[in-house]
Amino acid sequence: MRNACLVFVGSLNREAPYFQGARGVGLGVYSFDEETLETRKLTETGDIDNPTFLSVTPDGSHVYANSEVLTWREGVVSAYRFDRQTAALSYINKQPSLGSITAHNTITRDGTKLLVANYGIGEGGPDRSIVVYGLREDGGLTAPLSSVAHTGTGPDTTRQERSHAHSVTETIAGGVAIVADLGIIGLSRTASGVTAA
Repeated sequence: MRNACLVFVGSLNREAPYFQGARGVGLGVYSFDEETLETRKLTETGDIDNPTFLSVTPDGSHVYANSEVLTWREGVVSAYRFDRQTAALSYINKQPSLGSITAHNTITRDGTKLLVANYGIGEGGPDRSIVVYGLREDGGLTAPLSSVAHTGTGPDTTRQERSHAHSVTETIAGGVAIVADLGIIGLSRTASGVTAA
């Protein structure tokens, strides 16, 4: 198990109009044998709502999961620790996502931060498109360090009536984030250095 390939799986456990029939557990960890193609469940937890996107540290010791729940005006991002020796998944902490429909996250190349994209539906929440968290020594998330709200629209008024950030990715060189945003067109440079396309 020590050198096994690990597979982290987020499964939907709360229904939404676009996630009907969500009957998953939540967050699971599996071992995968690349020679025999055998998959074996190591552990799972149901104490997280709709973990629709996960990022895992290169050594497999920590996983960061977005909770995407349609009725929430603000999502959450949760941090878990995975112990390979005991196959135990342990909750560390969670932070508010500062936006609704928390869609994507990525660990920065230097391993010090987590970048989160909020798709954004509805009104009444903090409505931030991109949020940056620090990663603590224990793998937990700090409070948000920075955030930005995209503004603008696109030519398709039914789908591009506002910003809908889908993903945030750091460039290969690091230090610059690129955001795919369905709701706005063109490029915009923000004070935080985030570029929306």
